[in-house]
Amino acid sequence: SLEITYTVDEESRNAQLVDISKIVNTETNVVYQIVDFVEGGKTVTITGNPIPNEGDEFIVTYQNATDYGIYLSELLVTINQAISQ
Repeated sequence: SLEITYTVDEESRNAQLVDISKIVNTETNVVYQIVDFVEGGKTVTITGNPIPNEGDEFIVTYQNATDYGIYLSELLVTINQAISQ
């Protein structure tokens, strides 16, 4: 995950960006490769051997960022300021 600090109305805030770090089969402990993750959604595409079967259960490790939209807005402002200088 990416931990960042940004300022809103002169107040410092911390955030963590959403990032799925691994997927582990709960029965076999096989770690699967993540090939696609839909940010803000629940869809994760994985590959691995053995191939996941219907009914398999997985543990998904991730960081949650409730203030992700505010962070992106602040990041865009910072980038635009840097470009215009």
